[in-house]
Amino acid sequence: MAWPKAGADIIGVSGSLELSGSDIEKQVQALGRSSKLTAANLSDREALYAFIKKLNEDNPVIDILVNNAGTIMRKPAAEQPG
Repeated sequence: MAWPKAGADIIGVSGSLELSGSDIEKQVQALGRSSKLTAANLSDREALYAFIKKLNEDNPVIDILVNNAGTIMRKPAAEQPG
């Protein structure tokens, strides 16, 4: 028996996000879900507020929110600063 797949429509935002044709977009769409991708510089306060306003206007209900922003220092865990 094949299990049904749960899914969600995706809104992606990044300062350097590939807006069309990315592997993620293709995988989401292959599951029958939508993928809206937006470029925004979230380190710019005015750009952030403009993005939030547009997001709320276009998507009055968001069921799942994942905040995953930052930078990474690529070193082994033992070499990371404390």
